[in-house]
This record gives sequence, C-alpha cells and structure tokens, in this order.
Amino acid sequence: IIFWSLSCLALPFVTFHYSKQSRCEAMYYLNKYKDKINSVALNDMNYNGPELMPLFYIGKWKVGQYNISIDNPFSAFRDTLKKKSDPDHYPQFVLFFGEENLPARIDTMKTIMPDIVFEKTIYPSFLDWLLHAMNKHNNNQTIFIYRNNRSFYFKK
Repeated sequence: IIFWSLSCLALPFVTFHYSKQSRCEAMYYLNKYKDKINSVALNDMNYNGPELMPLFYIGKWKVGQYNISIDNPFSAFRDTLKKKSDPDHYPQFVLFFGEENLPARIDTMKTIMPDIVFEKTIYPSFLDWLLHAMNKHNNNQTIFIYRNNRSFYFKK
C-alpha cells in the first residue's frame, strides 16, 4: 500500500516530463538552422565525452559531430579542423556541456574558432535533477550553445 501511495503521488509530476531534456531541447533548438547545419562540436572536456545526441530533433540525420572530451582532446579536434582548407567548413555550432571550467573551455575553442558567440542556455528538467539527486552517475548537464558567426551572422 505504501508503494502504491507514493507512486500515485509521484505520477502527476513525472508523467509529463522526460529525461535527458537538455540534449533533446538543444537539438530541437538547432532545428531552425537545419538547412545550414553540416556539423556541430560537442565540448565535454570534464568527462569522457557527451552521450549520443538525438539528431532526430534537428530534423536532419547527416550532421557531423566532433566530440571534444578527455578521450578526444582539443588538440585532436584542432588538427582535424586544420586539415580542412576552408574555415567555412568548420562546425556551425559548439555545444558546451556543464558549467565546470566553462570560460577556459570557451577561450580554448576561440583559439581555432574566434567567431563563436553565445546563443542560448538549455537546462535539464526537474526529472533530470531528481534522477541526478538519486544517482550521482546520472549526468544531465546544462548545455551552452554557441554559434559560429563565420557561418551565421544572425540569430534566428
């Protein structure tokens, strides 16, 4: 009876929420740029890299993803971009995961992509916060979206 009582009390709060909201909402936000997005950089230097992003929400399946993390350091990303002869083929957006060392990560990214500007902050949902409080390994981070002004000179 206690289980069912607690479950019924929690039901209205969790029914209309979904987990991993920041990832879904970030991709959905980029949907308005889908005609011009060819690739995005995912900067999660504090961890082993971002989990798979739900490209479905962009509305375009062929979007390149550059993962920048402990396992895939910035130097590898920089070397990959240097192989591209035209800076216009650099990622159109950079998504920074989490607030840890954010100013330093932005400054590092600006060494190769100096034209990035802040676009939007996407926060995890209440359900994500609750799951993280119950299990610290459930990592749902705030995502900071930066636009590469070399590709887009305006915000939609």
